[in-house]
Amino acid sequence: MLLAGLVLLAGVSLSAQNRTVRGVITDAAGPVIGATVMVENTTNGVSTDVDGSWSLSNVPANANLVFSCIGYITQIIPVGNQSVINVTLVEDNQMIEETVVVGYGVQRKSDVTGSISSVKAEEISNTTATELGAALQGKISGLQILSSSGAPGSGSTFRIRGYSSNGSSNPLYIVDGLKVRDINYLDVESIESIEVLKDAASAAIYGAEAGNGVVLITTKSAKNTEGRVFYNGLVTLQTLANFPDVMNAEQYLKYQDQAGNANVRASWDGKTDTDWAKEVFETGLSHRHTVGFQNGNDKSSLYIALTLDNTNGMVWGDKDTFKRLTGQVNASQQIKKWLTVTSNTSFEKATSSFVRQQSESGSAISSVLLHDPITPVFYTDANMPDLVRDRYYNQGKPYITDAEGHVYGVSQVCESQNYNPFIDIAQQDAYNERLNVNGTLAAILTPVKGLTFTSRLGYRIGSTYDKQYTAPFYVNELRAQATEYLSGNSGKSLFYQWENFANYLLKLGDHNLTFMAGMSYEENNTSFTSADTYSLSSTEPNYRYLDYSTADANDTIGGVENRTANISYFGRVGWNWKDRYNVQVNFRADAFDTSKLSKKARWGYFPSVSAGWTVSNEPFWKNMNLSAVNSLKVRASYGINGNVNALSSYAYTSSLSTGNNYNLHGGSLGIGTYPGTTLANPDLKWEESRQVDLGIDVRMFKDKLSFSVDYYSKNTEGLLVSTTPALSTGTSSVYKNAGRVHNDGLEFELSYKGNFGDFRYNISGNFSTLHNKVTVGPATNRLPGAAIQSASTITYFEEGYPVWYLRGWKIDHIEADGTPYYQTADGGSSTAPTDADKTYLGSAVPDFTYGINLAASWKNFDLTVFGSGVHGNELYLAVKRGDYSTLNGLSLFLDEAGKSLPSPAHQITTMFLSSDGMVFDASYFRLSRIQLAYNFPRNLLKKTFISNLKCFVQMENVLTLTKYPGMDPETRTNATSGMAVDRGSYPSSRRTSFGINVSF
Repeated sequence: MLLAGLVLLAGVSLSAQNRTVRGVITDAAGPVIGATVMVENTTNGVSTDVDGSWSLSNVPANANLVFSCIGYITQIIPVGNQSVINVTLVEDNQMIEETVVVGYGVQRKSDVTGSISSVKAEEISNTTATELGAALQGKISGLQILSSSGAPGSGSTFRIRGYSSNGSSNPLYIVDGLKVRDINYLDVESIESIEVLKDAASAAIYGAEAGNGVVLITTKSAKNTEGRVFYNGLVTLQTLANFPDVMNAEQYLKYQDQAGNANVRASWDGKTDTDWAKEVFETGLSHRHTVGFQNGNDKSSLYIALTLDNTNGMVWGDKDTFKRLTGQVNASQQIKKWLTVTSNTSFEKATSSFVRQQSESGSAISSVLLHDPITPVFYTDANMPDLVRDRYYNQGKPYITDAEGHVYGVSQVCESQNYNPFIDIAQQDAYNERLNVNGTLAAILTPVKGLTFTSRLGYRIGSTYDKQYTAPFYVNELRAQATEYLSGNSGKSLFYQWENFANYLLKLGDHNLTFMAGMSYEENNTSFTSADTYSLSSTEPNYRYLDYSTADANDTIGGVENRTANISYFGRVGWNWKDRYNVQVNFRADAFDTSKLSKKARWGYFPSVSAGWTVSNEPFWKNMNLSAVNSLKVRASYGINGNVNALSSYAYTSSLSTGNNYNLHGGSLGIGTYPGTTLANPDLKWEESRQVDLGIDVRMFKDKLSFSVDYYSKNTEGLLVSTTPALSTGTSSVYKNAGRVHNDGLEFELSYKGNFGDFRYNISGNFSTLHNKVTVGPATNRLPGAAIQSASTITYFEEGYPVWYLRGWKIDHIEADGTPYYQTADGGSSTAPTDADKTYLGSAVPDFTYGINLAASWKNFDLTVFGSGVHGNELYLAVKRGDYSTLNGLSLFLDEAGKSLPSPAHQITTMFLSSDGMVFDASYFRLSRIQLAYNFPRNLLKKTFISNLKCFVQMENVLTLTKYPGMDPETRTNATSGMAVDRGSYPSSRRTSFGINVSF
């Protein structure tokens, strides 16, 4: 009994010393959710709630409390006699720097010696863009985003530090370690960060595919916090951002009178004045819904997000739609202390329908600019012309009608390939469906301290299906189809890569060494099947399948299978001494199978070296009393990269042709094969880029101000061209590595953050110059590029000029009667210039690009304003036809007639259509985004089960300042030979959105 009493007394005494301690954890911005408070060396702990508060019981008086959270410096505070402990956490800049992703690893930002730009999730969140390119426009120096269309679901093309090839200049895309062909399958909401490797040293670890830069994308994963359920919703209204200034009826008739088409005015009913843009474009509607779940701790994490996009575009009806379901499932699990398994998986199921565009010879979009305004949208019985009435009722011509049975209007003054855009929309159904599953599985082993070995399997599984149906229709003798047309194309692909690489960190006194070595094997298998028919059993929708092709139809069918493979070995060595000096060396060896290169030329070797000097860490710097400068680093790099994507399949081999019939035994005929027209070149190889980069990074005023400056010079050699063999070989062409392209420029990135009390702001911007020139031309001296319907070839690839520049005649002056005189090579002028008088008219390559972003907050309100622009580029306005003079056009062709442009009678000539009169300055500044958001107070939300609630309204593509007269200065035909040509692309929209983000 005595012993029991003593034990009880001791327990009571010990309990009296324990207590409950509470408090609030904040940072510079406010409460910190999910921070951990632990009694040191015990399992007794708790996490902070939505307002940063915490309460922990059974805390001994002599204990220490450990306050920690990812991204902050851990603090340890003795309890003593305190019952309330409030803590302000400080960001761990060292930890933040460790999040910079590089090839096959991560790196402290302070150790980076190459040119790498990074964008985080918060900078691209809540955008209406369904693909990453549109969200990144103007946010990274040296990165230009090219858009060929503003249609729902359309993608974009990246250009990193200029244009290096006469073929493909696309960068390499890596998503969670997986090589992908494009990134359109990704949901922007599931992206954590984007790193752009711009210089050769940073990209050299990817060797033969890195000649145009590398884009590294990391998708989101669960944080080491308590579980979270979230929902993001967005509803968007879309309208045409810029209505084209086309001629109205009076202007059109005046133009036709001056052009000598007197019969046009006689065909007008005196009242019809159709503005086709206002008739065709309406208000589009899109909505996006994302629901996700995440949870993580020290040993495991799980992130799941599903997003549904549904868009009905601006064009009348439902022929321009985009529907997509995307998912992201990322997980990791620590199986043993030395083994962690990870899995990252993205899937996409998307369908889209679209209207015709990018064709000056007939499309719904180009017809908005070209169809005459004196034709009505549709005819009633009262205003139907006699010619149409006879063809429709008596001859049974298949005129297209609207839902009420009215015949769509047909021009009575112009029989051309351009016609009523409603007919083009109604008579064709174009449909695309795609399914993609992309992912990686990895085992990460840490057998000894400092050594990490990764074995990673990446895969891409994809299928596509395209279907196009065109109903019988009649517009005029040039545009008519007597039967149905149906085509179907299906393809599937399976790609996998297996990579094994090891990273080793070794510390020897003040020397920190990093080593990385690995290998990669890749294989890609594709198959494609196509078929079409010009005759179906019925025009009813139920019969729009190839099975219902009629017995006498002239059907066609095709298909092909392909397999390619390549293997690589790579390594990296890094050295750091006292955080002052950094040196990094990369090397990669690549080999491709015979589909790309011969056995003689299949191996390529790509080295690089880079160095950095952090001047601000030198002892002498600290003695200079320059406390305003927190960090100053200079860096330099040199490397060699390749561009294997410029090679088409089997370009190095001789060709074979089929088709001739040969007599076989027994008198039967067989299809024979004979030597083709292409000569073999076993020495053919990929393009090769050599790049020098010099940079400086500065942080000042306690990291409030930061800026970076880079100068680069890049030469790409061995461009692939088709030339005529020097000797008589019986062939007409051979592929050779000929030509060199030079790019150089300066890149600036600047940001400043500060506050005035509760008002916080962050201003950032970037500015990039670009000089592009073909320094060594192909053997043929001048390669022709894009050809225009009524002006022949308009772009060329030639030594001494930017890639695929515009070439034609320059207007010297215009006589009083409107007659144009064109400059001649001898310095004179002529009304009939020759091809020798053609000269440089402009280029799609801009002189500089820029972007500026303002982020501000006051109490619970957030404001974001973002704009971007390009300057010094030109576009050829292809949506004007000279071979059909009675088509409509922009009002400037009337307003400037006889002034800066020839009179209408001279605007229909080949000389004018191939002149600088059709080339316009396409520089622009676009106020891209304004967003105002309200974050509901956490002390209000803590009474509910909601942890975060944000509502916002935003406008995108608010304002575009440009001299370009077309609908959109940003869109162009394609990213190579036609990048300086506007053929009438689907224009961009002005978008007004309402959104909500909520977490539970």
